[in-house]
Amino acid sequence: MINYYKVITFTHHQVDVAEIGQYQIVEDAASQGTSRVKLELALEEFMYLSTCNRVAYVFYTEQNVDVDFIARLLKTANPGLSPEAFDHIERYVALYEGLEAVQHLFEVAGSIDSLVVGESEIFRQFRAAYQTSLEAGHTGDKLRLLENMAVQVAKRIYSHTRINEKPLSIAALAGQSIIDRFPSPDCRIYLVGAGETNTLVARFLNKHGYHHLTIFNRSLEKAQHLAAETGGKAMGLDQLNQPGKFDAVVVCTASQTAIVDETLFQKWPKPEKESYLMVDLSVPANIAVSVANHDSVEYVNIDQLRQLADRNLNFRRQEISIAKTIVDEAVEQFQNLYMERQVELALADLPDEIKKVKEKMTNEVFRHKLDHFSADQLEIVEEMLNYMQAKCIGIPIKLAKKTIKF
Repeated sequence: MINYYKVITFTHHQVDVAEIGQYQIVEDAASQGTSRVKLELALEEFMYLSTCNRVAYVFYTEQNVDVDFIARLLKTANPGLSPEAFDHIERYVALYEGLEAVQHLFEVAGSIDSLVVGESEIFRQFRAAYQTSLEAGHTGDKLRLLENMAVQVAKRIYSHTRINEKPLSIAALAGQSIIDRFPSPDCRIYLVGAGETNTLVARFLNKHGYHHLTIFNRSLEKAQHLAAETGGKAMGLDQLNQPGKFDAVVVCTASQTAIVDETLFQKWPKPEKESYLMVDLSVPANIAVSVANHDSVEYVNIDQLRQLADRNLNFRRQEISIAKTIVDEAVEQFQNLYMERQVELALADLPDEIKKVKEKMTNEVFRHKLDHFSADQLEIVEEMLNYMQAKCIGIPIKLAKKTIKF
């Protein structure tokens, strides 16, 4: 029954992201947490998806799923879960059943339901979660059908909409601003700071073919590590006052005062191109106002990038209506596919049953009459029965599928 598809999920829609982790499966010493849940809850098929802002229990069962069932599942998943976590659990959990469960998973795989709409990482995580469940022996024909269709839906969304266009992360936007200003990968880029954000900026630029990176950092070792990863150079922060030629600089440190001040700026050579591009991702700003106001400086700060991120997010959200149309069509297709599959499974024994009827006809019911047939006549009878057998196998399946489509 298609109503046996069910999803219990905790997401950013209902729960603070910081609290979602408590609803994850806690693995035991043998890493058998998912097996424990499937066994204890007697789930026919089971898939588990966990990301930084989502925990989803996807399963196929005829059991009634109510608050008691959910509580039992969570206690099995995390035996150490605090009693407070069960208070008003109905406020934090989302339950989807039947076609609603199918639709929800299509929207998850297609990133419509993501915290960051259009991010493609969830598609990879969804496929990896299914593969893990498959290898553990937790899935079967029902979830296989669902996963296959979800993958097709996600690919259709990414290829027929612009939902994953226009970057949203500050690091990607910073990197993109450099690419837009300097389309040539020969652009020379300084990264001041080797923390998490500038690491992401460096990786973004490196991915797009920009390898002329110089990383400045108080900890030279940290700069060297990032430089080794991206094919750049590493320098201590004190070497900023004697730089070579460059085109763009991204500053992101924890300093409470400006690192690129007027004194430092005056030591830098004049830009070879019209102006330097200076991107300041620090809070508070690490590029002095006086430097940002120079005619030879094109200045971009984190507030500007945040505003751009908001505009890009709104752009992606406008694509959701197109994506949801794709999902709605896929849900209807899946319903037909599921019913067709059930017919195929129900009629899987048909060939053997027809063969048994044929053998009974020749060996019992009409045996006394066939004894009087010649070898040639018996051969003709055998050919006729084989032809009838082949046709009888296909007709019920064709008629059943035709009925389903109506």
